[in-house]
Amino acid sequence: MKLLREIEELAAVRIEKDRLDKEEKRLLTPILSDYSMIPKVYGWFSEVLTGMGITPDIKSDSQRKKFLLIIMKLYSPQRLSGGRMQPFLRKAIQKLFSNISAPIVSIDTGKVLFYYKTYESDRKTIDEIYDKIMGKLSSLKD
Repeated sequence: MKLLREIEELAAVRIEKDRLDKEEKRLLTPILSDYSMIPKVYGWFSEVLTGMGITPDIKSDSQRKKFLLIIMKLYSPQRLSGGRMQPFLRKAIQKLFSNISAPIVSIDTGKVLFYYKTYESDRKTIDEIYDKIMGKLSSLKD
């Protein structure tokens, strides 16, 4: 009886592992891969901020961190779960934010993830911006 239970448990584990592997692949697949879109996404980010009554400021640490979280979700979702950033993404972000260094991009990504998880107001703001950017992206694909 014990052997049968172990065989059945192993089969169930394999089925669950397969399901989780597929889900992980889906979640880790970047939405965007063309880094030349980053300035356009930043333009949308600025439009959404303006619509929320916030003046866009490319030098604002807070806004930069929010934008970085959205960029990581779009281009390098594995970075948000402890993985590495997509190759050359850091350099592409630096082109937009000429006043920051590559290490700052990495540090800011970690900080904003902490803020996102910890502070509900940041989470709501970022979610709203992300949803509106996703709406603009989906209208491009139509």
